[in-house]
Amino acid sequence: MRKSLKFEQKDLFINIVILAYVLIQLFFYILVTFIGVKDIGYLINYSSIALNFLFSIFLILIIRKKTTMIVVLALLFTLLADTGLIILEKWYSLSVFFFLIVQVLYALYLHSFNKRLSLKKDLILRISLAFVVEVVAYGLIKEKYDFLLFITLLYFTNFCINLILALLNSRQNVLFAMGLTLFILCDISLGLYNSRDYLSVSNNGIVMAIINCPIDLVWMFYYPSQVLIVLSMKYNRMVQND
Repeated sequence: MRKSLKFEQKDLFINIVILAYVLIQLFFYILVTFIGVKDIGYLINYSSIALNFLFSIFLILIIRKKTTMIVVLALLFTLLADTGLIILEKWYSLSVFFFLIVQVLYALYLHSFNKRLSLKKDLILRISLAFVVEVVAYGLIKEKYDFLLFITLLYFTNFCINLILALLNSRQNVLFAMGLTLFILCDISLGLYNSRDYLSVSNNGIVMAIINCPIDLVWMFYYPSQVLIVLSMKYNRMVQND
């Protein structure tokens, strides 16, 4: 009876902490995305990313699964990448490289529950797709093709494969699939914002309409994507079946 009561108290505490985490992130999300706080917006954004990492450590202490530790490492590199982009506002190539490591870690995480693609076929697919995309990009914009674009395309091709695998295996971890979907929408929005540096964009096209959107689409997608990825550590079939 005492053991049962202790477990109930522990579960209650965990649920309260999770609820507090979600409410704090929701407050940050509404404040930055819909209300707007220009002077301290970047600090709130960075606090949100740091909170994701710290909360993932809390979850790993509860779950204690080796595969889930991969997500914690991915969130650490996400924090390092955003440190370069949000706080330092430079070291763009290094930040994108950190995001590439994030996708490599997510690829490893996906293999813990991926039943549709062997590791060998996965590697061949990633290398082949990255090679084709890099060659096409170089052919289209030779003069503007640089290391930042090279590492960005390498990151994005791996991201696309991770998203496809996550969606195909969404029954095992639906929150992770949802998180990656919103994450890639964030990256697509960011890519459209930066497309003017590489391509000529029509002032009347859909790209300019997205660029001039009054709501910051990047953070509108990024906030929930990271929260869903964090929560996917606890709420997935692998944990529930243990």
